[in-house]
Amino acid sequence: MCGRFVFAFSKDELENLSRTNVWINEEKFHTSYNVAPSAWVPVVRTCAYEQRQKDENEKLKVKEESEEQEVESTNSLFDMRRVLHVMKWGLEPFWSRKKSNEVKHCINARSETLLEKNMFKVPLKAGGRGVLIANGFYEWQKLPGEKGKVPYFISDEAGPLYLAVVYDLFEDESHKEGQFTIVTVDANPSLAWLHDRMPAILKPQQLEEWLNTKKFSAEEAVAILKPFEGKLKTQMASPLVNSVKNDGEELISFKRTREDSKHYSIDSFFSLNSRNKFPKSTK
Repeated sequence: MCGRFVFAFSKDELENLSRTNVWINEEKFHTSYNVAPSAWVPVVRTCAYEQRQKDENEKLKVKEESEEQEVESTNSLFDMRRVLHVMKWGLEPFWSRKKSNEVKHCINARSETLLEKNMFKVPLKAGGRGVLIANGFYEWQKLPGEKGKVPYFISDEAGPLYLAVVYDLFEDESHKEGQFTIVTVDANPSLAWLHDRMPAILKPQQLEEWLNTKKFSAEEAVAILKPFEGKLKTQMASPLVNSVKNDGEELISFKRTREDSKHYSIDSFFSLNSRNKFPKSTK
């Protein structure tokens, strides 16, 4: 699963990585070394303003107990330009938003059931595929005989992580407000000792296939979601990360070994040098 992550990119860095300088909800942008559910985070998506009928919600409303029934999605018109849309982390079922205080937000979605559960299937069929660009994420290990759990920070020394998300937009004229959930897959061998699930990490060359909802169907896109190939960097994080009130770079630079200090630098990881693989977008 993925319950916390690090997002420490500046606006310029994020525009460079996403290849766009077009924003929606830019005023809600902020960075954090301890992003928790319900936070507002930039998601890369295509500029898809759905031409939905006003009564679409009525047709798609289903009771929670009948969630598995088939629901037809509406055809949408898409403008395939990329945008950075600041959305809320946590997806609630589209049929229960009028009573959101009674519903839990889903922060993770299993890739295996994306096309089975209407909660994910409906937004997917409408084109709700996005990418969350993160510096890394946290996971906790339960040790035998210990009361608490040990937090770890997971990252890729080669650069940022591109996490697949499913998003949905609220029913308003501007389509500015949105929610998203992070897709998870089985953990790869380098993380299986820590947890049996991990975020679905996309390779840079897979971004087009995941984001281009006009060219690639939901079925084709979901098929590329596999455990990350390769070994991720895992290092012990500070116990301070357990509280969402704490923030700062010190959360991920806790108790580094001499070997880590020699071959890995937090400062260099968050520098532009590790993220200049794409041409800088111009304003």
